[in-house]
Amino acid sequence: MAASTIAVWDALLAALAGVDGSGSYTHDLSGAGRVARVRVAQPLISGAFVTCVFDDAPSRHDIVLGTYRRDLQFTIVGWGVTGADTDEARQEAACNIMDDILRAVEADRSLGGLVYDVLCHGRSFIGSDAESGAQYPVAVIKVEIHLRVGTGG
Repeated sequence: MAASTIAVWDALLAALAGVDGSGSYTHDLSGAGRVARVRVAQPLISGAFVTCVFDDAPSRHDIVLGTYRRDLQFTIVGWGVTGADTDEARQEAACNIMDDILRAVEADRSLGGLVYDVLCHGRSFIGSDAESGAQYPVAVIKVEIHLRVGTGG
């Protein structure tokens, strides 16, 4: 039985919540409310914050007869933290939150055996809020998750 979209989404969120600031991670997303399924323009809380939203699910023929390849597409947006109020520090923090997200998502290409591959396309930049003038280290990662589903089922 193929994994459902929600099961895959939950596995993706669990991987992101595993970013705990230890080892090779620079940010801590393990606290309550640090990873969400919402689409927002700026972080909802202070400190590192990540959103993961579902975008699309196109299907195509798979190489295995009687199956389709479904490509679940998600967008992850991460806001990092920095100790200095400079563009250089913000850009470095943006690269760090991007690396943390990529490391977490790519750690298990099968997301616990639910899918058969995960591909990520990331970028980082300094975002700003027009009203307040606040500037944020931001990373945006497009995630493609490939799974195989049977025909007629």
